[in-house]
Amino acid sequence: MKIWSMLLISPKIEFINTNKKVVSSAKKSEEKNTKSVRIRCPICGWQPDGKAYWGCEKCHCPPFDTFKTHAHCPNPKCGNSWTYTLCIACRKRSSHEDWYVEIGD
Repeated sequence: MKIWSMLLISPKIEFINTNKKVVSSAKKSEEKNTKSVRIRCPICGWQPDGKAYWGCEKCHCPPFDTFKTHAHCPNPKCGNSWTYTLCIACRKRSSHEDWYVEIGD
């Protein structure tokens, strides 16, 4: 029981690999973030070119690339975010997370 409560309180969790080498949780996050990801519409396959096509209906800020902000308004005073993203090519919306496809695995 004492170990469990320490895990709940501890802000840093360590993982031990098969070589008995301690690897920090921060290192594990870095390894996950290094995978190659392709961004494309899950409906029609269109791939965004990094241009500012999307806007915020809440604060009406200038257009931005929603994939650079991961579906969050770039205006720090706004705080708006989206679950769905509209495709510029087919004009259909789908879950923002469905646009990200890992390459290779």
